[in-house]
Formats: sequence, structure tokens, C-alpha cells
Amino acid sequence: MSDSCSLTMTFKRDEVKKFNEVLKDKIWIKTFWDEECGDENEIVATIYEASYGWYDELQKLAKAGLTFYGDHSEGGDYGSCTFVGHGRKYQEVSTNRDGCPVVVIGEDLQIKPNELDEVKDYWELYRKAEKYIEKEKENITSA
Repeated sequence: MSDSCSLTMTFKRDEVKKFNEVLKDKIWIKTFWDEECGDENEIVATIYEASYGWYDELQKLAKAGLTFYGDHSEGGDYGSCTFVGHGRKYQEVSTNRDGCPVVVIGEDLQIKPNELDEVKDYWELYRKAEKYIEKEKENITSA
């Protein structure tokens, strides 16, 4: 039995084959998502039963050099988070109910060590990933 949540992620449509190669054990009906949205450039995939927030799967995708970003809801053993993978780097941060990254402040009214740096690192990597995915869209619309 696993702890599952709902996960949504965005990535380039022309990288579907690479995503499926990395996630070969997660393929359903020749794709690894239950439902997709997006446009000719990007896919927004929804995985309704993402075991443990797909932590291991997201690590594999990042190590394979794929670019993606998204979020997942809370599970039984973990809270909601937002994540991004780009340039073989992976970053995730906890989120509030609205999906915004949060910084934890302890009972001593101090920010946990490295917490603010993790949020900053997330936003920097997210901007790079978003630019990478959106770049192709600019090329399509200007053609």
C-alpha cells in the first residue's frame, strides 16, 4: 500500500518520449498521465494516484536532464509542495493551501536554517525551466 496524492506537472510536448522512457514502469495506455491539457508546445499532465508525491520519479526525471515543473497535494505522510527540474537539478518547497511556497518559522520565531535559500533556489530554477518550456512556444507563434 502506498501514500498517494494528486500531482500536476508541465513539460515540453516534444519530450514525451523521453519522459515515457524514464517512467517506463508508470506507463498507462502508452502514456504516463491520466489526463492532459496544454497546447502544441507543452503538456500539463495530471497524475491522480501519485505514490508518495512521485518523489522517486521526479528525481529520475531530473537526473535524466528533463525539464518540468508542477505541484502535488498533501498525502498522509507529507504536505503539499511545488517542484521544478531543469539542467539535472531538482528543487522542491512546501506550499500553503493556495500553492504558494512557504518558509517555516519555528516556535522560537526563527526561520529554519536554509529554508529561505531553498525557496530562492526554487524560484531561480523555476524561472529557468519556465523560460525553457516557453521558448518553443515563442518560436511557434512567430513562425
